[in-house]
Amino acid sequence: PFGVSLEFTFGAGHVVAQLQNDDTQKFGHALGLGGLFGSEEFLFGKHGHNVEKCIFTPMIRSLYLLALGLLIALFGCSNSEYAPGAGENDYLASLGLKDFVVIRSKGKTVTLGTDEESASIKDRPSMKSYFDYDFLIGKHEVTCKEMKLDCDDSLPATDVTYFDAILYANKKSKAEGFDTAYSYMNLMFDANHSCIGIDGLIFRPLVNAYRLPTEAEWIYVANMGWKPEQAWHNGNSDFKLHAVCSAFTDRNGVCDMAGNAMEWVYDLWVPFHTVDVVDYVGGKASEGVEERVLKG
Repeated sequence: PFGVSLEFTFGAGHVVAQLQNDDTQKFGHALGLGGLFGSEEFLFGKHGHNVEKCIFTPMIRSLYLLALGLLIALFGCSNSEYAPGAGENDYLASLGLKDFVVIRSKGKTVTLGTDEESASIKDRPSMKSYFDYDFLIGKHEVTCKEMKLDCDDSLPATDVTYFDAILYANKKSKAEGFDTAYSYMNLMFDANHSCIGIDGLIFRPLVNAYRLPTEAEWIYVANMGWKPEQAWHNGNSDFKLHAVCSAFTDRNGVCDMAGNAMEWVYDLWVPFHTVDVVDYVGGKASEGVEERVLKG
């Protein structure tokens, strides 16, 4: 209802072998953007995918931006929760990452999708993905102030395309002296200066940079504190956006995984597999209709 927002993750990792289905890739560390406003029954992101279709020019949606990483919600197995110590918080602040949280995902698993027959066919079957890396995720969605948008500073940044999110992540990386997580050949803009297409987009998971979270990362974080009934939803929000972190915040300090605004993740939608995978990332870009995954 409120559109899509951005959430960022930060980190670097290694490329892992591709699945036999060439439409699906598995990567190591990454940074991410994402977030969705929950539905009346709090089902956005609950079983798996919310999909946005596009033909090189996705519809403009609102974006929730988090400095690093993403939360996905629901069906993952989070084996433990992590509460950062004061020393680690001081260290992150010294790196300019005070608004991020370290996610100890290495060696852990997350379950994407569901086997429930009532769920959408696009959310079945359930699939387990293993992490062999840790990552950082922003405590809250990227705000209007951070993106320098003409809206209240404390609100999540919205009305940005998936490609706007990609470019913002690269811009933030370069501004802070990091490499960029995305490379490309050509950009396309509309009359309002929103990016509506990127030719030759390549995701570079090996670099330390800001990026959109993967769906697996988003779900893993969301599972650490998924309480949509305490979030901003259509029963208590008056159908308006609210300041970030003004509702529920989990014990790791991450807020607004559920509710307030929808969130982009990096993944293209492809069917889940019945086999276990490592460091899962959705499909590869191709010509024609693409379905981007939304969470929140």
